[in-house]
Amino acid sequence: MMPDIEGWLSLFGILFVIGFGILGIILVKLLPKHFDSVRLVMKKSIIKNTVVGFLLIILFVVVIVLSAITVVGMPVSAFGLLVLLIGLILSSLVVSFVIGKKILELLGRKSSGDIHNISSFLIGFAILNLLYVVPIPYFGQIVQVIVTSMGFGAIYYAVRKSRSPVSSEKVSI
Repeated sequence: MMPDIEGWLSLFGILFVIGFGILGIILVKLLPKHFDSVRLVMKKSIIKNTVVGFLLIILFVVVIVLSAITVVGMPVSAFGLLVLLIGLILSSLVVSFVIGKKILELLGRKSSGDIHNISSFLIGFAILNLLYVVPIPYFGQIVQVIVTSMGFGAIYYAVRKSRSPVSSEKVSI
């Protein structure tokens, strides 16, 4: 029975990776400016993004658990969980895009068309997924934690940077 379960799990893993790849291609096609703004934020400080992203993930989990304790906080925790999951999904996709862009820049390709963005995403996505399955014990998991933290922190800083400052003028009705 164990070989059957392992076969289904490996098939599920392959379909999961293909699904993430398709999602990444769609998002890169629909939101190229957002991916590029996160890439520019990530260029500034990779270590800072990684540490802040890791701490934010831990903070999100703590706040979600604490708010789920009360009846009033359950909807807040459900929304927080949704935001956390979306951020975790997008973080690895954004890092794939950044890695692919960097590799294409090192090879001398500097254009910003849709095909270039998609190809850079696919290159980074392939490299990251190969790193995830390296047969060194715990290497793939450590890389996954670093990549997710780095992307989460970069997304946080990009969203924070893109928000317009709140004006301090009083509104009269």
